[in-house]
Amino acid sequence: VVVPHAKHVERVLQLVGWTETSKVKRTPAAPDTNEADQSAQLEPGRAQKFRSAVGVLLYASTDLPECQWTIRALSCSMSSPTEKAWRGLVHLASYLAGRPEIGALLRPGGPHVGLISSQLEGVLPLQCFTDSDWASDQSTRRSVSGCVIAIGASVLSSSSRTQRVIALSSAEAEYLSAASGVLDTTLVKTCLEFALQAEVKVEAFVDSSAAIGITRRSGVGRVRHLSARVLWLQREIKLGRLALNKVPGSLNPSDLYTKVFTRDKLLQLTCLTVLFDVAEGMVVGSQESAKKIEEEFIRHAVRVLKRQHTPARQSKQIARRLLRVACLCMLEQPCSAQPVSYTHLRAHET
Repeated sequence: VVVPHAKHVERVLQLVGWTETSKVKRTPAAPDTNEADQSAQLEPGRAQKFRSAVGVLLYASTDLPECQWTIRALSCSMSSPTEKAWRGLVHLASYLAGRPEIGALLRPGGPHVGLISSQLEGVLPLQCFTDSDWASDQSTRRSVSGCVIAIGASVLSSSSRTQRVIALSSAEAEYLSAASGVLDTTLVKTCLEFALQAEVKVEAFVDSSAAIGITRRSGVGRVRHLSARVLWLQREIKLGRLALNKVPGSLNPSDLYTKVFTRDKLLQLTCLTVLFDVAEGMVVGSQESAKKIEEEFIRHAVRVLKRQHTPARQSKQIARRLLRVACLCMLEQPCSAQPVSYTHLRAHET
């Protein structure tokens, strides 16, 4: 388990003036983070403290994955810190003050083993998950890209970035996010092949059907303003160097790096990125993730029944039985260090 060094959090708390009597927050991001900033600029003294604190957070962000979206948002105010940005920094510091000792769990992997069960044969799968939040920033209307890179069952890298251009549709934002994520994964793939002297295949996962449609055509199609610099992704798929698959949005780990979430949703997505609570001896958010998996299983079962034209009365009876079984499974499931992932849902579907 790789945990962040305590000195970085202590330095941030010192800079913002956090005390033991201050209230601890349950989420890293303030609810109004994406709203337009009309507040006054900070005086030079607090502006210097703001830049120093954000600099420390940027250095420690790789070990604070659930905080990366908030740190990215705060870094956008580095040139001209404002009162609103300072409140966001204090909110994040209040969350870090109550954050338990959790870190990335490194687990053994192999063929067919990943955050999602791999379909590749006889090679070590390198998986890339991407997502975006279209035009979320009300000041600039730029979208945010989130990316998770995993090898086997361990997360190697994660990122939250503001896109350079203003995407004119959610499909375009998702495609730009996928191109950026696969580009990073290609670098990791080259390094792994050099170090391991073994073949590594890349699997990319997105939750947008429209973005997948863009990758499987030739050229820009009707999205004529799409930059030619991102069309290389289409060629990689056609040559078989990249496998692109769809993942449900609710079970996409990269969603954690694109927007503000409630506490329950934050824990559920944190479980997908395999963060381990050292004190509790279990993966963070295991219970919330198990609940989400069961909900998705029930929805899928109901959709299957509808496609089979099952009579309405019989369909409801079967749905009730499935719900009872799911509840019993949730009650009997022990808390363990193994995270609940989309792999279990796919096993149920088959």
